[in-house]
Amino acid sequence: MTTRHPITDLLKEYIVPIDNWRNHITDCTYFLRNDGVFVFAEGYWHPENSILGNILYYPSDNGHNDYAGLRYASMNKVMVNGELQRVGHDIQYDNHFKFFPELKKNGVPFFAEYRVSFPIDSFVGLFEHKNSLRQVCSAAPEVDEAISRVERHFNIPRTRLGVTGSLSFGVFDDNHDDVDLVFYGSPEENKKIISMIDELVKIPENRVFEFGRYWPIRFFLGGTMICSFFCYSDRKMSPLHDFSMDLIEDNIEGRGRVADDTHGFYMPPVLLLEDVTLAGKKYDTMELVIYNGLVRGEYRNGDILSFKGKSIELQTTNNDMTKSRKAALVTIWSDIKREN
Repeated sequence: MTTRHPITDLLKEYIVPIDNWRNHITDCTYFLRNDGVFVFAEGYWHPENSILGNILYYPSDNGHNDYAGLRYASMNKVMVNGELQRVGHDIQYDNHFKFFPELKKNGVPFFAEYRVSFPIDSFVGLFEHKNSLRQVCSAAPEVDEAISRVERHFNIPRTRLGVTGSLSFGVFDDNHDDVDLVFYGSPEENKKIISMIDELVKIPENRVFEFGRYWPIRFFLGGTMICSFFCYSDRKMSPLHDFSMDLIEDNIEGRGRVADDTHGFYMPPVLLLEDVTLAGKKYDTMELVIYNGLVRGEYRNGDILSFKGKSIELQTTNNDMTKSRKAALVTIWSDIKREN
């Protein structure tokens, strides 16, 4: 019988059994392993019987985080001179195997660079966005009020909202001043929310700067920092809910102008480019898949992008119809530059 970490009982109101969601994994979701490790997974596609993700928090007596009275360390952030700083992708990735040698580097698709494959049966459960929102709002009046302000400002029902991040597993304090908020909707519904965020951040004091950069879909509302995540109300709305990729050429350069950013606010961001040059060849249009959630909402219609990445053959299936076409792929966020 598998021994479960004591945090499992402490967070039981927030944990949804893994079997309930085995075939319906949603983007930007936290999972809890039997050993108490928190894994963050992005996107809607995962290999059968496994989850592609990254460890973000793990039990450690030397950790700086207090989760349900237990000490945890962070895999992706480190305290330097009293200030939180991000750890590089490559260092994070190597630390997975340094701290957890039972993990294996093989078996991960080439497009999921710097991600790790976890057996789905190694998880106790997950922290479903909407359930976590209900739980944390009933326990934390200040979070409930922040959510109410979002409802009023965006004229959005609470049924379209959820939480991720540490709030999704019930970590908050009396002065909690940021919310990792998930907006659910169709691409059209979510685009309306994004337009309203764009209006909000025209006011400088509503803008969010963290880790040395500006975050275009994060904002301040009523003194609370809202870190926005967007999910489709139906997973089949994602252009990559069921897909495969074949590598054509690696280490190539490309350039193009964003013609349609509809799916650029999700994971993975998918942008339709026009006036494209890829590996020295010209194309009228081409999709750019960015398998990295750090740039959700970063690039908009009219932006001219240059990038280093891969050319791929992309196959997607929707309603039993399969479509195949050439596309571009970038896996490291810093390999894309905006020229204008």
